[in-house]
Amino acid sequence: MIAKIIAGIIGGFVVAFLVGNLLNLAFNSSQMAAVAFLLAWAIAIVGALRAPRGAKAWRWLLIVSGALTFLMPFAILIFSTRPAEAGRVVVGLLVTGLVWPVFFLVGLAFFVIGLLIGRDKRPITPGDAVSGHADT
Repeated sequence: MIAKIIAGIIGGFVVAFLVGNLLNLAFNSSQMAAVAFLLAWAIAIVGALRAPRGAKAWRWLLIVSGALTFLMPFAILIFSTRPAEAGRVVVGLLVTGLVWPVFFLVGLAFFVIGLLIGRDKRPITPGDAVSGHADT
């Protein structure tokens, strides 16, 4: 139970931070981002507490964090291409192109770690290799 609470608080904070930043960049509204931050944190804590184990809670939170990190360059792109002067659009596209690899690598790390943690490992028996399929 303690592992699920820690996962909900720490992992939920990461998810909520990403949600708040995405909405702040996309809609330029800090009030909406603050409400979304608190709501996402509460949802993440409840989701972590409902997980069967702490590792499953971390798995869910890391995969969601990876998906949100992949979306961050698109939020920067939306923020930079609002109707404004042409220089802002060009600089925004340049910044999006420069930060995209960073967000991609961080999102990939979250996603891969999330896929590796908390999975159900089924032992492989010699009979599985002979028959060609595993019994489920």
